[in-house]
Amino acid sequence: LPGDVELSFATPVQKHRTNFLFATLLDSLSSLCKVAFFVDDLQWADDASLELLTGLVCRGGSTFNRISNNSLLFIAAYRDDEVRHSLSTLFQMIQSLESLNV
Repeated sequence: LPGDVELSFATPVQKHRTNFLFATLLDSLSSLCKVAFFVDDLQWADDASLELLTGLVCRGGSTFNRISNNSLLFIAAYRDDEVRHSLSTLFQMIQSLESLNV
């Protein structure tokens, strides 16, 4: 979408529920077949989307522990000349996973 579009939730419960349902959907799909989850133009992602992706990739926190199989592949593309500061948290998490050979 053009411009800055920020996803807002009325309550933290709604945010948690949305993240939980998305993680459950990916877990259910990947239990049936191999799934590739591709995100393009990651540099344009809002903070809520980055938080969701970080939780899915790192499987941290109780919301995301449901993804339990290895049939899920995450692929993300971004333009390094347009990277926002908020992507640094995601990159730090990915680097820590690489150091653990995950």
